[in-house]
Amino acid sequence: MKICISYRLEKDREKHRKIVMQKYIWVCSALLLTVLAGCGNGGTKVTGKVTYGDGTPLTVGRVMFENDTISASGPIDQEGKYQLTVDESRTGLPAGSYRVCILGAMQPDPSMAGKIKKDKHSADDEEGAPVVLVIDPKFTSGTNSGLTCDVQGSSVTYDITVEKPAKGYKPFSND
Repeated sequence: MKICISYRLEKDREKHRKIVMQKYIWVCSALLLTVLAGCGNGGTKVTGKVTYGDGTPLTVGRVMFENDTISASGPIDQEGKYQLTVDESRTGLPAGSYRVCILGAMQPDPSMAGKIKKDKHSADDEEGAPVVLVIDPKFTSGTNSGLTCDVQGSSVTYDITVEKPAKGYKPFSND
């Protein structure tokens, strides 16, 4: 009788160990999936194209989306296309409303090459030509640009139309 009981107890322990091990495996799998889901890009992929009113693409600068908690930006390529990145590992932007602006939309002014003496305070390119803003200055600030985007879902395409600076625009003049 003693052998039967101990054999039965051994069988029950083995069965209990299997059940515990199965539960442990399920819990570990669920935790692993949760961690992996949290490490993905998440958020909304934001892409678009930046053009002037006549349809020609803006080919320099960065598009920036910002709100009170986060900002994301992406370079503008030679076709005027951009894709936002939050940081080096995340391209997804959390849902929300964002102010939009364009930074660094400057190109060398070839008409001024060699006419202005280069000094340590000037914004010059490698050849000494001063750089000029190629968009209306209002687009360089999320507060003043008038551009906003509501980011929702898995992907958003937000195309932007900008204006050129007014004729005679001088960014550093006191006139």
